Amino acid sequence: MYCCNPESDQMLPKAASAMPKQTTSPPPAAASRYKRGGGLTREERRSRQRLRMEAAEWFDRGEKSLVIAKEFGVHVRSLEKWRRDWRDGGAEALRSQGNGAATRLSDAEFAALETVLADGPMPHGWPDQKWTLSRIAAVIERMF
Repeated sequence: MYCCNPESDQMLPKAASAMPKQTTSPPPAAASRYKRGGGLTREERRSRQRLRMEAAEWFDRGEKSLVIAKEFGVHVRSLEKWRRDWRDGGAEALRSQGNGAATRLSDAEFAALETVLADGPMPHGWPDQKWTLSRIAAVIERMF
């Protein structure tokens, strides 16, 4: 890194110790698909599915993955995964599977779980008050 000498407008090397250290990760780019805290919206999933279905037509014609990826504006690795899925299960395998976030608990069950989790992990036999995903999963298994 360089800094400007104010007296001569000459660029001088900046001491590494004077450089501010980055202590946290930078915020996600503005174009990040996860800026809302989740995956794709329903419309974005539909759009992506239409793209995969159109890609299936190109697969049928024998087009190369790189050509299709450039035409559709997707990464070639994504396209190759689509091609493998298409090869294994046809165009049906390229259909959207939904957001995968459908809850399996009723509202009443979820409310009961919240109450139990609010008590903390110690009443359930753990030695400290830290909830982890595996502990929560164990409580869910026991309750439901």
